[in-house]
Amino acid sequence: MLQGIGFFIRSLDDDELPAPQELVGPDARLDMVADYLDSGVVFARYRGFSWCRFACGESRMGSCDLTDGVWLWPEDLSHYLRIHSVRLPEVFMTHALAGRPHAGVAEDAPIDLHVWTEWARAQRCDMLRESLRAAKLEDARLAAEARQARVDANTVRYGEGGRSCIQAGCGRNALMGMVLCAHHLPEMSLDDDFHLHSRRLLSEALRGISQPMDG
Repeated sequence: MLQGIGFFIRSLDDDELPAPQELVGPDARLDMVADYLDSGVVFARYRGFSWCRFACGESRMGSCDLTDGVWLWPEDLSHYLRIHSVRLPEVFMTHALAGRPHAGVAEDAPIDLHVWTEWARAQRCDMLRESLRAAKLEDARLAAEARQARVDANTVRYGEGGRSCIQAGCGRNALMGMVLCAHHLPEMSLDDDFHLHSRRLLSEALRGISQPMDG
């Protein structure tokens, strides 16, 4: 089993993974540990690139996970140590500085994030968590407004028919010539625009904590 480390919050619904802003602190060993991270063996590759949670302008972060046969981390983790002074658990720092040789592992090796998430939970910042909760509420409000606007537009466009929507437990009338109401059309599901908007809100919430407040 591999011990996962350095995986950060991905969405406003993510309550388990930490934000890197919560882990910033001075440590003279960070550059050396970053070198160790960069020397890892590729464990898995992904489509597309990660994004910096500090919104520092770096647009091509990592696209794979690396391992040393004991620990597993995202390719871009060294960026957070070198550029943003993000700390890692002492058990990993000691391991990395010992310079143990890397070893590959099976592609289906299980991954355990318990050590990482429990250590990070003890570093949590109440102000940041409140900012994330507010962003999540705003995201839900704006998504609800957008959905309702679509419902209204489709109702005007097609009109209501006389038969019931076939969606289980709905009770509304289906649109004219259709079997579904305006609330249950396939196009009502979240699309890429919603997901991009959510990520923008997440980035703004994190950036608001990582930068000094005006005034």
